Amino acid sequence: MKMTLSSRSAGIIMLIIICQALQAQPWSPLKLNEKFNYSLNSVNFITNTIWTDSVKTAGGDSVFYLNRIVTGCDSCQAPYKWANKPDFLKTTMVRKPGGIYNFRTPGSMVIRTLAKTGDTWLYDTTRNIQAQLVSAVAEPVFGITDSVKEILLSDGYSIRLSKNFGLLRFPSSVSGSSLYSLEGIEGRNVGQLVPRFKEIYNYNTGDIFQYHNRYFSYGIQQGIEYLTKIKIISKDSSSGHYAYNILRISCSWPISLIGSHGDTTHYYEFDTLVFSDSIHHPANYYPNQMIENPLNIDSPNTGYFQTTPDVNQVYTKWVGAMSPGDDPAVYIHGTYCTPPLPWDVLVPGGFVTTFLKVFKPGLGNTYYAFSFFEVEELEELIGYIKNGEATGIIYPDDFILEGLHNSIANQEFIVYPNPAGDFLFIRNFIPVMEAAAEIRNLSGVIVKKVPFEFPIDVSDLSPGYYFISIITRKNEKTWNGNFLKK
Repeated sequence: MKMTLSSRSAGIIMLIIICQALQAQPWSPLKLNEKFNYSLNSVNFITNTIWTDSVKTAGGDSVFYLNRIVTGCDSCQAPYKWANKPDFLKTTMVRKPGGIYNFRTPGSMVIRTLAKTGDTWLYDTTRNIQAQLVSAVAEPVFGITDSVKEILLSDGYSIRLSKNFGLLRFPSSVSGSSLYSLEGIEGRNVGQLVPRFKEIYNYNTGDIFQYHNRYFSYGIQQGIEYLTKIKIISKDSSSGHYAYNILRISCSWPISLIGSHGDTTHYYEFDTLVFSDSIHHPANYYPNQMIENPLNIDSPNTGYFQTTPDVNQVYTKWVGAMSPGDDPAVYIHGTYCTPPLPWDVLVPGGFVTTFLKVFKPGLGNTYYAFSFFEVEELEELIGYIKNGEATGIIYPDDFILEGLHNSIANQEFIVYPNPAGDFLFIRNFIPVMEAAAEIRNLSGVIVKKVPFEFPIDVSDLSPGYYFISIITRKNEKTWNGNFLKK
């Protein structure tokens, strides 16, 4: 089929129009309502997320707010909290005509997305750093060929900007030695993504979860301990909603400082678990997002969400810390300080409290620990069965429905967290005095032997699988367990 002169001319004109439009299209460093996941320096997992949550027009400019509203709080001293401030790419991105993006508050950093090779400009007004576009090439980004610009800064660091994926790499606004690299973009489903509500609470029919819980008040020197086993019978899922029909088997018994006492109470019941999605659900928080913990005295206490992958690159999401004073910190709005300050304040070390909450895909909330002065709470997932494969400790139904606290002394203790980081904790039901901890590798070789005390430092161990034994001084009894060092 022959193309007429008029149709050929029309096609050429259309091609020219399309090419001109593409050439004129700005390269946005970040995009509205997308979450850009970054890793810091050589770390191979997501450490920070930039979320451009809203935009407004100011004159001829568009002002984008970065990681602005973390959570609303009617009872707090401040109506909102901010995250990742003031270092992480400022708090606003202002788009000006001509592809100019200005990152502000305080000071400013300028990226000219339509600059040509050789163009120079003032990049950082606070530190008087100059920028120059040194190259513009086509290269693969997340498996797609894209145009990439390299911007060299006068302090020796550089910025990499992709036409379709935004900022691929940029230095810290305070110290260029901190470099951030783009790992993935939420919403587009490219690269590394952070698990959210729909992945974390996505259980399947037949899944079984074994929990251990403990509540203790040192004021009255008494508490309660219990085991709960949940079986998923059926599942009803819709947009933003999970509902599970379950069978719950559990038992509880009173405890005191001298051990367990009293009769065991048993439960066998059918029930429903309902999980509802929302933007403020903790499972949806992103790395380094600041949230408020359960304790609220004088000023809100806060914690930062973190994500770390295991050896299989499965992300664990957590907030808080096991060491009192490390995290959370006290958050204070600047206007409440004396004298008033124009910014918000985080005071490290807040109150003597322990707060840790952990989430994992397909497992939900796997660990929760909270203590303040004379009260402590613990809830941990110690075992589960998914796709017919068992992990951790699963107690038989009849074992839970018997007088459990009388017979559990003969069972192995519980090691957590598992996988372990720098420290290993042990929850056992019999006090262990004058004992030693032995750790062996898969070959049975003792790689560490220390007096038994909480916690056990395993920071010097190489990643891998280990066996641990607690042996009394006179070798009267041995408790055995295992753990994975990440």
